[in-house]
Amino acid sequence: MADAVELLSSDNFDVAIGDIKDIIIKEVSGMSVDMSPKGADNAIGSGPKGKSLVLSVPSQPKYGEITLVLVPGAHQGGNDDKLWEWYKDCASKANLGEAAKARSLRKEMTINVYYSGSDGKVGLTYSFVGVLPNSFDVPKRDAGSSELETWTLKLNYERMKFTVSA
Repeated sequence: MADAVELLSSDNFDVAIGDIKDIIIKEVSGMSVDMSPKGADNAIGSGPKGKSLVLSVPSQPKYGEITLVLVPGAHQGGNDDKLWEWYKDCASKANLGEAAKARSLRKEMTINVYYSGSDGKVGLTYSFVGVLPNSFDVPKRDAGSSELETWTLKLNYERMKFTVSA
């Protein structure tokens, strides 16, 4: 029997958003989908022998909001400029009399999670369709701090799937 290889939440990963690759990511979260049935929590009446009856119907999936914590800068070939340009291009420009371009700027995104100590073997791939930036946050400046600067980018998406590699 082959040795089982487990994924850890601390395993290395990389993120590619369309043609935006080589971005330095410290943390990623929010990859979720909720397909809770509607109506399952309310009885619609009482049936034979006093059984409660419910009418449960499938619901549309609700997808999470991906949060990327980025390490900004052009170090190690980072691609922050393309990420920022995409964010600006997707922003509403109604106050300038321009039409929003966000609909045509949706991207596909992948997150590859690598097995620990496996020399780059992908263990899990998350794939997202219809990705758009939602918000961008730069932290406050503190002259006395020695912490690594990080930016937070939140993304919405239309669909998600994941693939576990053998």
